[in-house]
Amino acid sequence: MKAKLLLFASVLTLGACVVAHPESSPQLTFANYTPQTLNVQSSSVAESFQGKVVQGDISGQFVMAPDEAVQKYAANRFKSANAADGSFVLDIQDSFVTMRQIEQQNKVLEWADVGKEDEYRVFLQVQVVAQPSGFKGRQATTIKFDRTLVMPSSVTLAERDMRQTKFLEKLISDLDARVNEALDQTPSIRQ
Repeated sequence: MKAKLLLFASVLTLGACVVAHPESSPQLTFANYTPQTLNVQSSSVAESFQGKVVQGDISGQFVMAPDEAVQKYAANRFKSANAADGSFVLDIQDSFVTMRQIEQQNKVLEWADVGKEDEYRVFLQVQVVAQPSGFKGRQATTIKFDRTLVMPSSVTLAERDMRQTKFLEKLISDLDARVNEALDQTPSIRQ
């Protein structure tokens, strides 16, 4: 009787786990950035890194590839004033994500196969090229980010997505600050 009762309790517990509704995955839209109209004829995003292959690149498995995040951010953030001439280009020169598993140093946790962590390395290199209307020169600034995100290997997929989303939001926020610093150094780029 005890065995049947334990079996019934375990089936109920398993059923409760399966029925639970998964959290919806967060969406990165970057709509929270106020659009900036620049004194240029065209504003665009370029990807000069296409074709480069980094061994172990898992950008497609990340919640959103960093280069895709930059494209979405820039499309919402920088608008052209359709001026007579001039251009603004955000050129993604390099972008990749790699992951390695950090083994636990504690023998008991290692024996139980728990305590492992996943370390994601995100590298992003962007060049800001600003040439406002009526300006004969050109301002080019290169911005690089090499950051890591570490989390327990045992987190749920929903939690993993949430942590990666927050990480990308912070990365784009820092990129926005650096791009605006570059634009502040370019005369007459802002409307």
